[in-house]
Amino acid sequence: MIARYRPWIIVALRLTVAAFFMYAAIDKIAHPDRFADVVWDYQILPEWSINFFAAILPWVEMTVGFTLIAGIWVPSAAGLATAMMLMFMAAVAVGLVRGNDAFHCGCFSTTQEGEGSGWDLLWRDGLMLAACVALLSLAWPKAQPSQSPEAT
Repeated sequence: MIARYRPWIIVALRLTVAAFFMYAAIDKIAHPDRFADVVWDYQILPEWSINFFAAILPWVEMTVGFTLIAGIWVPSAAGLATAMMLMFMAAVAVGLVRGNDAFHCGCFSTTQEGEGSGWDLLWRDGLMLAACVALLSLAWPKAQPSQSPEAT
């Protein structure tokens, strides 16, 4: 039954994940200095890597979005999106373990307006992770049965 709708499910997941990552990248690209401050607030990365990470991550998010919309390198983009969602969830989890339940995640805005509960962020990110994993599993090329050489 799912095989019949598989192409449409893949397109819907591609567009959903693409929109999520592209929207998340826009403000970070426009304000890399403010995004670097957000990354610094997590206190996870070494100081020397903050600016590099803050400059590169939004472009990776945007590239993942563009490739998913274009329908190119879909398994690779879905795998990278899955890895990024796991990274984002780990960063939020570290904040929660450190006792910081209300913090600015920097997910969609570099301003302080996006503050919320870490548990809410984990829930939202978990849903997006599920979409990324579903896309990855559906878009992954299926192995074709190999042709056995004919006996001669």
